Amino acid sequence: MMLDIIIKNGYIVDGTGNPSYKGSLGIKDGKVVKIESNIAEEALEIIDATELIVCPGFIDVHSHNDLVPFMDENIQNLKLMQGVTTELVGQCGLGVIPCVETENNIWKNYIRGVVGDPPFKWGFSNLDDYINQITLKGLKNNFTILISHEAIKTSVMNFDSRIPTKEEINTMCAIAEDAMKSGAFGMSIGLQYTPAIFSTNDFFIGKFVRDKKVLSLENAIYKISYLPAKTLDLKDIGELAVGKTADIVLFDFKKIKGFENYFKPTTAPIGMKFVILNGNIAVNDSVVCQSNYGKVYRNNK
Repeated sequence: MMLDIIIKNGYIVDGTGNPSYKGSLGIKDGKVVKIESNIAEEALEIIDATELIVCPGFIDVHSHNDLVPFMDENIQNLKLMQGVTTELVGQCGLGVIPCVETENNIWKNYIRGVVGDPPFKWGFSNLDDYINQITLKGLKNNFTILISHEAIKTSVMNFDSRIPTKEEINTMCAIAEDAMKSGAFGMSIGLQYTPAIFSTNDFFIGKFVRDKKVLSLENAIYKISYLPAKTLDLKDIGELAVGKTADIVLFDFKKIKGFENYFKPTTAPIGMKFVILNGNIAVNDSVVCQSNYGKVYRNNK
């Protein structure tokens, strides 16, 4: 069998918390199809992972990248360069759904410091509208989405400081129910909030795992892959195992380092060598590929 990708001779951290081991992985049609000490088959692409950590793609469960698909390419590449293959947007009640375009939209002005302000007139009437627009634009990584309480509330009663009427409550419930039926993973509620748009897993692994040894590498990878995948009931990701979706990160544990600099937020981390997204090479030797391999996961419960 001709494989699409073989990752050879890496230190595999499978995401479950089990000890790492030396091995190779085979990828075909977007899935992990082999994990062995040595894979004899041929492949269209072979990645030499000698001295590299091979682990599941990272899952960011607190992301404010709702509008990033509409922004500059350098900003779109940020999370992928950190090894984040899936993120959960719509956080803290400060999401973009619903947000219908008007001349002076007070909700947009209110959240622009959190989700950004892309240079075009944007608006999303519901979750399906948002998913259609970001899919059409193209995604660098995978999105999961929360519906936001404050976005719903403001769309119905603006910023009025009062108890909503029964009719307004029914309208808000209907909006939330429609979003859940369309695949939202829940609703976020933000009562108090000091946001950080650009957080880095590279900083976490480099400083707290390698340098300070607060966590073992296996436990750290578990917390940013398998655990959030299980929490969100995303059964196909978060673990390196045969049959799972091939969202995979390869990094140099000795060199990995992120930079927390709000004045230079597009500074790329070092040590992140390859990112495989849905079976495609999305970062190749620390360079982000031009293609958009991301997709939207819908909650089907």
